[in-house]
Amino acid sequence: MFQIITDASYLVIGILAQVLIGCILGILLYAPLRRLFDKGLEKRNRRDKILHALIASISGVLLPLGSYGIIPVVLSASAAGVGVRLIVSFYISNSLFNTLVPYFENTFTWGLGIKRAIIALLAGVLSSYVIGAIKLTGSRLLRLEIPENLLGQENGIKRFAFTGNRILLSIGAYVIIGAVAESFFYAYALGDIRTWFYSASAGLEFARFLTKYDVGNHIFLIAIYVFNSLMSPLKLSSLLALWNIRGVILYYLFSFFICGALTISLFL
Repeated sequence: MFQIITDASYLVIGILAQVLIGCILGILLYAPLRRLFDKGLEKRNRRDKILHALIASISGVLLPLGSYGIIPVVLSASAAGVGVRLIVSFYISNSLFNTLVPYFENTFTWGLGIKRAIIALLAGVLSSYVIGAIKLTGSRLLRLEIPENLLGQENGIKRFAFTGNRILLSIGAYVIIGAVAESFFYAYALGDIRTWFYSASAGLEFARFLTKYDVGNHIFLIAIYVFNSLMSPLKLSSLLALWNIRGVILYYLFSFFICGALTISLFL
């Protein structure tokens, strides 16, 4: 139990640092994004939807922010008038790959990482078209919002303090529950689940099935990463902190679709 508390404490500290960095970036990006989208950027350039989605996806990949750190940036973009289609592109690509990955994943290699970044960009662009096709708005997907009067204040310190306080109060419980659940899951539950699965007849048959294919190919390994991320309690808590139930369900459906599409590479 002490180990779980220790691990959860480290997670919470790291998440808080990420959220603070996200708040700074969100505040800095608010004014330029507001100017762009006040001019009706999305409406005026309908033929450039792919370009806009690609730019949003590239931004998500390049930002050194994780699942909680990205929340203030998403909220700032939404308050600035960025459409949910581009926000989803940004969020999806960041979830699949961001510039923290090379530093915090022990198994990271550049060959696999570059392919993962490319898939993240493609998934981000594709997600914008999915959102466009089902015609959802930000108010129907986002659980949180930042009032414009907070982001628009001239006093930078006050703006940062109020915005940061608002976000931390809104997501604090999710952070703590997610960190504790994540620590417990990897300390106890995951090992038991693996032991149970591979000792069962279905697990043994599955292991024999995989031996017939090249499970080391990079595309399949990315599919495994996507699947593992969907099993993370911390990831689920961050989704619930930002999106409403409709948004969380759509995220999981889209991610499972990406995971399934990548898994096809195993049979080629």
